[in-house]
Amino acid sequence: MVLIQSHYVEKLLKKFNYFSVKYVSTPYDSSIKLKKNLSKGIFSHKYSQIIGSLLYLTNFSKPEIGYVGGRVEMYTNNLDHSHWIVLERVFRYLK
Repeated sequence: MVLIQSHYVEKLLKKFNYFSVKYVSTPYDSSIKLKKNLSKGIFSHKYSQIIGSLLYLTNFSKPEIGYVGGRVEMYTNNLDHSHWIVLERVFRYLK
């Protein structure tokens, strides 16, 4: 039995405006060091929605993005630009 969620991935790419990004072959770039934003923490509802969607996808059909999902989930309340770059790379990988 095989579970394919290409339709769900396409829906996510369109929903979060990443449908026209270029493809990359790996979901994570280890040269980007994620750390807590030490200035005023921000909360982004969109970031939380993306994390939830990626973790759902991880649980059912894309376990290879689980590491990245877990890493970015830790910083939900203290975001900076590097966290968005990591999320964009995941979407580029899913493309």
